[in-house]
This record gives sequence, structure tokens and C-alpha cells, in this order.
Amino acid sequence: MSRTYTTTAIVLKATPLGEADRLLTLLSPDQGLLRVVAAGARKPRSKLGGRTALFVVGECLIACGKSLDRLQQVETLSSHTALSGDLARLAAAQYLTELVLAQALERHPQPELFALLCRDLARLETQSGLEVLPYLLHSTWQLLAWAGWAPQTHYCCLTQQAVQPRLNQPRWRVRYSPSLGGVLSESAAYQRRPNQRELLLTATELAALQQIPTSETVLALDRLSCDGWQMLERALRHSAEYHLERPLQSALLLETLLTGSHVASV
Repeated sequence: MSRTYTTTAIVLKATPLGEADRLLTLLSPDQGLLRVVAAGARKPRSKLGGRTALFVVGECLIACGKSLDRLQQVETLSSHTALSGDLARLAAAQYLTELVLAQALERHPQPELFALLCRDLARLETQSGLEVLPYLLHSTWQLLAWAGWAPQTHYCCLTQQAVQPRLNQPRWRVRYSPSLGGVLSESAAYQRRPNQRELLLTATELAALQQIPTSETVLALDRLSCDGWQMLERALRHSAEYHLERPLQSALLLETLLTGSHVASV
């Protein structure tokens, strides 16, 4: 059995280990989730330093270890350095990475998940501020669909009745339940638990949400107000959190950055 192997991988998480090492969580299309040690990566002159930063995609040479494998060499394929140029863009990238990290399986090939994340990070690099929201929703939906968690938006998740947004009625609202699996028709009856999340979507918000999985391109930013995009992000995030059974920590930063009329950037 070979003591080393090569694989293409993206850095999902990087944490300090010891005095100079770095513990990496990688996603590889043919190896799945990997946890490896990058020895000396935090030293000033280390060749592994910049090549083991968050979001870097590289061709890796890894040596098998007793408890943890060790990263020996990396040839950078893409570094996604533009993600750090805007706080909203960076927060959105961390949001998607956290969602992928929660879905990925250790030592199990996941080429589609790897391809989705690489594509999504590349798309985010060209956006800034509020522009990240339509891309984030499109990416989040596809990650939910990949896991089999996509909500039902065209039909009531209880009665299976078609739900059409009443765009000519400004006061019309539709209930959205992450735990039940999507939108609820007016005739849907159930006993809601005290801690059960439920959102109210406007007709415009529902129409946009219904188009996300069927649209080949990302919906235009002016399709919704900032509040509308944030409502849809909240809906999909709550669906993800219901299945993951834990909150997405990076979503708190993103929501803080995008609340109000000013968007922080660096």
C-alpha cells in the first residue's frame, strides 16, 4: 500500500496546531473530507503558508499517518484571494463553506459537492455588498438540493395543493415552515409547536423563491428589496439548520453586515 497519495482539494478550515503547524480540513472530489497536518505552515518562510489558507484549491501530496495524514506539498490551482476584498463577500463564502463542511463525508468521493463549491466561490469573487445575496441564495438552494433538503415552494408541503403568489394583492402572505418542508397553503392545518419556526413570505418573495431552482442564471438584484433577499436567505438558512440540527455561525456575521443601508467593506 502506498504511503503517499495525491489529490486536488480545497481548504475548508484552517486552525493553529502546536507552535508552528496548521490543522487543515480539506474537501477533495475523490477523497471527500480530509483532515491533515501542514507541518510548519505558520512559520514566516514556510512554503505551505499561503498555500494552506482558507479557500485555496491545490494539488496536494499527502503522506499517510497513524492518526492524522500530513500534507507534504501543494501546488496552488486557485487561491480566491478576491474574496477577502469585501466583508459581505467573505462572509458569504464562509457561509457556503460552513454549509459544505456540515454536509461533506469523510473519505467518501464527492465530486459534485466539490465542483459546486468551487464554482460558487468563483462567482462570489466578482460581487460585493448586497450583490452577494442573489448568488448566495442560488448556491444555497443547490447545496440543499444536493443533500435532498430543498424546500417545496410550488405546492403545499402538507396538502400538495398548488400555491400561486398573488402578486396583485400587496397584503397577501404565505406561510413557510422549515420543519414541515416548505410553503403552506391557506387550507393547511396543523398544530404548531411553541419553538417551531415559521416565516411569512410576500407574493413577490415567493415568486422569486419559486424561480431560484428553475432559473439557469442568478436572479437580478433589483428583483427584490434588500429586506426581501434577506427574508429568503433566512428561509433557506432555517431549512438548512433544521436538517443540520444546529445554527450556521457564519450567517450571523452576514446578517449583521447586510442589515440597514450601509454595507461594510475593506
